Order: sequence, then C-alpha cells, then structure tokens
Amino acid sequence: MSAPLSVAPPSVVSRRPRARWAATGALAGLLVALLGGGWLLWDNRRLDITGYDVPIDQLPPGAEGLSIAQVSDLRPDLLRELEALGVVILRDEAVTVEVAGTPLTLVGLDDPRVAASTDRKASSPRDLLRAMELPEAATTVLLAHRPELLGDYTGVGVDLVLSGHAHGGQVRVPGIGGVYAPHQGVLPVLTEGVHLRDGTTMVISRGLGNSIAGVRVNNPRELVLVELTAR
Repeated sequence: MSAPLSVAPPSVVSRRPRARWAATGALAGLLVALLGGGWLLWDNRRLDITGYDVPIDQLPPGAEGLSIAQVSDLRPDLLRELEALGVVILRDEAVTVEVAGTPLTLVGLDDPRVAASTDRKASSPRDLLRAMELPEAATTVLLAHRPELLGDYTGVGVDLVLSGHAHGGQVRVPGIGGVYAPHQGVLPVLTEGVHLRDGTTMVISRGLGNSIAGVRVNNPRELVLVELTAR
C-alpha cells in the first residue's frame, strides 16, 4: 500500500497572494505619499511674479507707466524692522508724494481687528476715508488689507486698492478657484487678481505668507507688479 501524498494546508496557499497584494499596495501608497509630499514641498517654496496693467481714470501723464511692487501678508512683527530701514508705515493715514513731478496720494488703513484689540474707537473704512478728505486732483492708491471690504473703498475718491489677506484661498482647485479665505468663508470670490467696482480697481495678491493653515496647495506665493496706465 502506498503512503498518502502530503498536501499543504489550504490556508497557507491562499495567504501568499494576499500578502503579495498587501505588500504591493503598501509600496504604491508609500510612493504616492512621497510624490505628494515632494510636490507640496515644491509648491510651497515656489514664487509667482505677476504683472498687471491697471487703467486709471484721469491719470496724469507723469504717472503713465508708473510701476508699483505689491508685497502682501508679511508678519506684523516685521514693522519695527521696516521702520528702522526708513519705510513709512501708514496706519489710517494719507500722504501725498511726487513722482516725476506728478502728485500721488498714498493711503494706508489699519486692519479693523487691530482697532478692535486696542483702545481706539473702531470706524468703518468708508468713514475713515471720508474723514481724510482725499484730494481729487491726485491719483489715490489705497493700501487696505481686507479685500472683502471693497464696497467700503468705493465712492470716496480711491482709484486703486492693493489688498491681500485671502492668501489665494489657501487651496486652489482648477476651474473653481480658492477653497477658503478668512472673513469670506468657503469658495470666496475675492482671493486674487484684478477687480473693478464703481470706478475703483482692486488688485489682490495671493501674498507671501499663510493663514492659520501652514500649507498651500496649487497656490504659490505671489509678488505683484502693478503698472499704471491711462484709461
């Protein structure tokens, strides 16, 4: 009588393909994680330099072609260092300077939450701008951090507003735009680019800094160059 053939237990045979698939899936997941992490690292280190030609009504001939570099969303604790370098910080103030013999009014508004956190009485941007009695003859450029307050910047003699704050929506989806911005919420409208309302033009930079979220997605940091042209 011959001895029975030795057969491996079915459980041992069936486990080998499963283990192979599990190892393949783990390797694929690791590769995706590495590629995604590398892309995010690159995406958060790159810088876009964006140029806009901005038409201005009744722009004086001497201001034609004037270029403005817009730097947005720096940390507030850099203010002391900027002042030490001779940079003029405008906090609810206006100054008139001459560029090639042409008067240009520069206005700077503090962020509304700064006034709320101090003893100063909080005023709306529109009230502050009206109180300054901006000269009608000069082209007026307003530095105002909050783009969602665009309606307050119109109808008071402001030609151009330079804003940031929205960080480009932090995460940008092709065909949709920014996902979230402070004080605008989900799917914000005012996160980058040029916007015109009631004769006032606003240029929004995606900025150099981040909001609470420390990672940008498909949303490189941005330095904006604005060139004034006659409308």
